[in-house]
Amino acid sequence: MGLSNSLPKTNTSFVHFSAITLTKIVNSNLQSINQYRYKEITANTKSYQESYQKGLEYQYFIQDYVARRYDYTIDFFEDAYTQFLSGETRQGIEIKNDAMIAKTGNVYLEIAEKKKAENESWIESGILNTKYKYFLIGDKKVFYMISRENLMKHFESLKPDSLIFEGKTSVGLLVSVSDFIRMGGREYVVENR
Repeated sequence: MGLSNSLPKTNTSFVHFSAITLTKIVNSNLQSINQYRYKEITANTKSYQESYQKGLEYQYFIQDYVARRYDYTIDFFEDAYTQFLSGETRQGIEIKNDAMIAKTGNVYLEIAEKKKAENESWIESGILNTKYKYFLIGDKKVFYMISRENLMKHFESLKPDSLIFEGKTSVGLLVSVSDFIRMGGREYVVENR
């Protein structure tokens, strides 16, 4: 049974339930990453490739900006297999482009993904992926960074009506920017280039 079948039915893509309920749903329905085949993770679907390309562009934007502004180097693992085993960066930072932050005032924290919409199985990702120490989420105007430790401390204590969003290939929590900062996240405004 897929995650979709466990969620309350609504007329929209948004459903409300507690973080504890979410954890139970995720833990009972996601296949272990060890059972998930590497070939499925690197599937070449058009929407996945487009999303992947936008993500890469954002990663390199952040890499360049952080190097120039903060004199800090983010080292990416370039091959998909090493990223599968170790995460995206040598420093343990997951970088996500969230084009909706400015519009919604929310940070999207992914908890599960699948590479093809027609796949029934979801795998743990984002904040549930233990490969990462830090999460950097944002757009080219502002980004937010938080440690996985802080996120997980607050994961169970999110408001009972935490908003979850299920897209075709991603499931995640929508957390207001103010709550994200309260949980220990930091805001970085991108200065003119």
